[in-house]
Amino acid sequence: MQNVTALKTRGQDTLSRLVEVGKQQPAEVQTWGAAAAGAVVGGLVVAASAQAVLAIVTMLAAPPVALTIGALGGGAVAWSFMQNRVSPSEPESGGAASLVNGDGSLGFAHAEGANA
Repeated sequence: MQNVTALKTRGQDTLSRLVEVGKQQPAEVQTWGAAAAGAVVGGLVVAASAQAVLAIVTMLAAPPVALTIGALGGGAVAWSFMQNRVSPSEPESGGAASLVNGDGSLGFAHAEGANA
């Protein structure tokens, strides 16, 4: 337990000394020091994020996972396509003009009243 306490005390003393030395530096040196520290922290965050993304992509590349996700995605796309498809037995709806009138004769459905 004494070792842990000694390490903690030594770390706090070192940090306090660095803060005091930093306060004694000119403003320009403080600015560049903060920028350098920010760059180091940013680099560490990007490296950690890249490793996390790589781990996720590696997991998705495993055949059982890839096949499952592919099957679910393909099923969802096919289901959506079939739900949005207009079957031949259903009349067309909407504002689009049809080449077949309601009685089966050829012509534009919206022009029926104008021709009669």
